[in-house]
Amino acid sequence: MPSALKRFRSWFRSETLESYESPLSGTLEVSLLCGKPVLNSDTSNYSFGSLHKVMQRVLKDEALKVIELEPALILGLGAGSLMHIFRKEWQWDVPVTGVEIDPIVLQAGRKYFELDKYENLDIVQSDALDYVRQCDREYGLIIVDVYVGSEVPAALQEEAFIRQLARITSRPGMVLFNRMVSDKEGAHATARLLSWMEQHFDVARMRRIKGRWSNHIIIGEFVKNDKTVFGQFPDGKR
Repeated sequence: MPSALKRFRSWFRSETLESYESPLSGTLEVSLLCGKPVLNSDTSNYSFGSLHKVMQRVLKDEALKVIELEPALILGLGAGSLMHIFRKEWQWDVPVTGVEIDPIVLQAGRKYFELDKYENLDIVQSDALDYVRQCDREYGLIIVDVYVGSEVPAALQEEAFIRQLARITSRPGMVLFNRMVSDKEGAHATARLLSWMEQHFDVARMRRIKGRWSNHIIIGEFVKNDKTVFGQFPDGKR
């Protein structure tokens, strides 16, 4: 538990609580900021900082659709930002599977962010791509928020991955894919993701959230309830 002095000082400057060295994510640091813990890498916020605010805004805007969808899959669970939004801000008790590859991130999440205290949460330590490829169930809501440092792994920015996401999304269902954009290359990659979403989902669109970085949230939706056999669809999209 951080001391009262550290909490007070954190309103004026970031106060480090603990640093970790992760073979996957590099240096990770849990810090107090304005009295609350955040998890950062050397290059980006991992949980409960600027990223938390981005997801708060997007989920609030999509809330009328999202609250009707279950179960949920979080690819890139981190220290539990999204779980905090679901459980403590929304009081939304939907079953959630959270996939996180980095055991150090999970360690920090359990120690500083009460990650183990969320009910109806199944934590899976796995690579997101491997999990999706092997998945044999469907989810109403899928959130992709996978970063190594400030980069989305290249394999998650391929059409094959979007196709696999579509395969495990129920009808009705929604995928939210978060990608930070800081240059033209990133903008082009985001445009490609949107194009593939358009090919594999009924509806696709993109939200831009501006902050320290520009976050582009690519959204794919299945809006019809015309499923036949799992994995087989009359429109040929999966």
